[in-house]
Amino acid sequence: MSSARRYTLQDIRRRKAEVARQIAAERTSIQHSFRQLTDPTALMPQLLPWRSFKTAFRFASRAVYAYKMVSSVVSLFRRSRR
Repeated sequence: MSSARRYTLQDIRRRKAEVARQIAAERTSIQHSFRQLTDPTALMPQLLPWRSFKTAFRFASRAVYAYKMVSSVVSLFRRSRR
């Protein structure tokens, strides 16, 4: 008598389905990693976190507003001196 475990057809099918799920999960993971490496928009949140982007945008928009205001005041005084 052999002490080796005998596998039924149901065991083989169950294992095959399990391996297929693992392969699909690994494929999805690899595709996701590849997409992150090749798509620059996918890298943006990691390179520039949203909170700091929001702060930088706010600072830049205020700087542009201040520049426009100073520019308009300077041009007004230039016109009035002539």
